[in-house]
Amino acid sequence: MNNVWDSLAALKIEVDILRCRSDTDKKYSRDLIEGITCNAPIDFYNAIDAVERGCGFQSSVELSELCQKAANQDSERLLNVIEEKTKMLEIVFLLYSTERSVKLSWVKNGLFHKPIVLYECLRQLLRDYQCQETEENDTIAKGLCRLLTQIPERFINLLNRYILFHEQFIPLFSRVMELLPPKGWAVFGSSLSFEDVDKKRMAFIDKCAGPLDWEEMNMQAYPLAEAWLTFLKKCVKNMKFGSSLYNDASNLLITILVYHTKTYEGFVRILNETVNSCESLMYQWYESVTQLRSVYFAHLTFMEHMHFVWENNCGKYAAAFPDDIRTRMLFLLDEWQFLWDDDLFRDKSQSEIQQLRNWLNGLTTG
Repeated sequence: MNNVWDSLAALKIEVDILRCRSDTDKKYSRDLIEGITCNAPIDFYNAIDAVERGCGFQSSVELSELCQKAANQDSERLLNVIEEKTKMLEIVFLLYSTERSVKLSWVKNGLFHKPIVLYECLRQLLRDYQCQETEENDTIAKGLCRLLTQIPERFINLLNRYILFHEQFIPLFSRVMELLPPKGWAVFGSSLSFEDVDKKRMAFIDKCAGPLDWEEMNMQAYPLAEAWLTFLKKCVKNMKFGSSLYNDASNLLITILVYHTKTYEGFVRILNETVNSCESLMYQWYESVTQLRSVYFAHLTFMEHMHFVWENNCGKYAAAFPDDIRTRMLFLLDEWQFLWDDDLFRDKSQSEIQQLRNWLNGLTTG
């Protein structure tokens, strides 16, 4: 019986650099051989990609059988053996050779002591992800949230590389959303650009968010709105903005703002501050019309999102939209119409701003 453990402890895995197809892959493979360890800052994603493309390593039936025997005897001890390895390559291929059900049990029971091994285990589970069973999604989602607290940058890597905007991951990421702490929502916000909108990406986020209870979750998710507001402030400061008032997360942001802006007084205060800022900045000097337009659009973006907050909450507010703010917003749209209703700037924002103006014109004020 000890032969299994002795064999695993003595195991050395190598790659054949000569099998690599490109000089770049040869470099990555050499990195794996010469010095990438689980204790070093690792750029191991590219290196592992090279190996997964077939650079010098062939799967071993014997190694898989060895890991299966070890797991049958003591699966937790097998994980300890893997975590004792110092070469990342050995960790990767020992995990490759371990059955998926065993890896899921390790994640479910929180048995990992080394975050980098948890990361690699999750990476492999996501790479070969096919099943959408609730229990498996729950296990992987909890593992991802655990990774978030230990190595946030690796959490982002897995989000961007495997999960976000891939339809098969909608049930999984919906569960991740449900479990994310406020820090996790801030990290998620940092992985989004907020610069433009794509219908497929927006639909992905909407489908993930749709089944969740936002009355309960809006506070923990508010850091996403804070990340968006920070983005808008940077757009004003840098005088650069995209071509749409919306972004991939707009519907989710509106949902969060609906719950965050519960009182009429709070809604009026926030919108009034935005109108004041826009009025002030529009009369400053800018080097180009593009800079002026960017500052303008950053403010209109927030106003358009608050438009939908009003539509959702006006019944609760039991008060009319403030006439002063409506008049000033319409003046901003009409006075600077050349910035959005000109042949030079005809893009998706034109219809979006016209929608905002139509809404304002149709409001009952008080």
